[in-house]
Amino acid sequence: MPRALYEITKNLFPQKIGKNQIVMAHNKVSLYTDKQIKQHFLCKDCEEKINNNGENLIIRDVYKGAGKFRLLKIIKNCASLLCSDGQRWIDSKSSDLNTEAYLYFAMSIIWRASAGSFSEIQYYKNALGDKYQEQIRKYLLKEADFPDNIYLVVYVDNDTDARPIMIPPVQEKTPNGYKHSFFIPGIEFLFLIGKNHEEIKTLSKKHHTKIFFVERSFKTSLRFRSICKEVKNTKPKGKLAKEKA
Repeated sequence: MPRALYEITKNLFPQKIGKNQIVMAHNKVSLYTDKQIKQHFLCKDCEEKINNNGENLIIRDVYKGAGKFRLLKIIKNCASLLCSDGQRWIDSKSSDLNTEAYLYFAMSIIWRASAGSFSEIQYYKNALGDKYQEQIRKYLLKEADFPDNIYLVVYVDNDTDARPIMIPPVQEKTPNGYKHSFFIPGIEFLFLIGKNHEEIKTLSKKHHTKIFFVERSFKTSLRFRSICKEVKNTKPKGKLAKEKA
């Protein structure tokens, strides 16, 4: 994850926690920490490509506190494609949304997590498989077009009291293929990868896009409830354990 996102997340926590402290839940343990998932992995030129082609814009758009969520403000002014189960799928062509930047940024995150050797997320090593990992690498280098059979849904939190969540990529196997997702403050990125995701494939062909933006409440979603349950089942340590006691 970009260093700037750790800074944003840290600034959203109460100041009483202390400088550079966020809550991290990992390996069934939760604690306050200033630890970041990082590794020397890319050359300077590749880092600049990622910064210039997506990262800088997305960091500008993320949730930074009440009333400070640029992406949500843009989404609110977009026309709707469809509304279902409390979710509003928007027409990204009805705004000045830089969809290519979002695609590039999200692809760079899952590719780095899959291709790198980050000790904290070894579970995701080679999660994309050789085929898609190589296709995404070429796309990021601008050596190939966006790969076939990959679709991205960007969920935008419309809760007034949005939570400062950041979760690295995880993979889920489904009957139709694979889902890969990760969170940054106010935004969840969900990739559907594989040729059998017929519903999103049909929607993609109809609207001529590989990316969809969806406005919804995170705290009422099943995914968010699952995350809360996982965190509650962790064992608090250090200063966090004292607070809970």
